Amino acid sequence: MSVVVANHLHREIAEGLPAAGKHVLCEKEPAPTVANAEAMVKAAEDTGLVATIGFILRRSPPSTP
Repeated sequence: MSVVVANHLHREIAEGLPAAGKHVLCEKEPAPTVANAEAMVKAAEDTGLVATIGFILRRSPPSTP
């Protein structure tokens, strides 16, 4: 599931999704504090599910092969 709410709301959702059996894609910035980010990582690790951060570079030129 994608977490695309305001940054300060990410933790609650990112902890709840693994508890519900869902993988997590959280948009950057993942959390306002390191402690919040670490709690989000632990929630995913405790369940064995995947949690990742999306990095979209809207104003960067595309890379060339």
